[in-house]
Amino acid sequence: DTIRERDLVAIAEATFDLPLMTGNSSVAAHLPPAWLTHGLLNSVDLVTASLPAINGPAAVLAGSVADRTIEQLERFAQNNPLLTIDLASAFAGADVVAEARAFAQRHLPGTMIAIATTAPQATVEALQQAHGRNAVAAKAEEMLAGIAHILVLELGVRRLVVAGGETAGSVVKALGIDRIAMGAYEGPGLSRATAHLPGLPSEPLALMLKSGKLGGPDIFADVLQDMTRATTVAPAIDIWPPAKPVMRPTTGKAS
Repeated sequence: DTIRERDLVAIAEATFDLPLMTGNSSVAAHLPPAWLTHGLLNSVDLVTASLPAINGPAAVLAGSVADRTIEQLERFAQNNPLLTIDLASAFAGADVVAEARAFAQRHLPGTMIAIATTAPQATVEALQQAHGRNAVAAKAEEMLAGIAHILVLELGVRRLVVAGGETAGSVVKALGIDRIAMGAYEGPGLSRATAHLPGLPSEPLALMLKSGKLGGPDIFADVLQDMTRATTVAPAIDIWPPAKPVMRPTTGKAS
């Protein structure tokens, strides 16, 4: 979206007073300093980001086909059960949601699990050729949303990581979540959160909704474990994002 950090600062300055904007999550990190500068936010309004420790069954749902997500799933599967849903079977009429339910029942609550619709690029392209790109994406999102409903509302999962932007939206909708409490910034596009589900006000759900391309190889297990610890982080607006990015001089010579 941009080349330099200062480009994001410029975008934030140009859009700070808009009632609605869309863009990469990196831009959003630069809006609070602009709000402070222009009087739309007071320092007294800044609050500590606190999230409770949440235990209970833990799961990962992955709908992204990004190489990074595949790497993260492979790393997670070294020590935890992973079910990869066969999309071709789903289009052929197989009840893959029932398969996922049985898989989860075998392993929960004793261990963390992951359920994914990831597939080699050649397989994905063949499915798209046969059924259409949008139909394949919609099928994967529909299945994972249904599985999320089973995991959380039937099997008691209370720690959940969702990889893939469209998948995350489908899961949030399926669970009936209409608001979340955000934790501290943990990296580009990464932040823990909690949500209270309709009908379960006393049982918060620990969440991380992330882009498929973000995060390190061990993010799934690390985040699920981290959710068992309470976190309290004071506002760090004077630390990140930098109000005045460092402007490195250019010499014209390759380094």
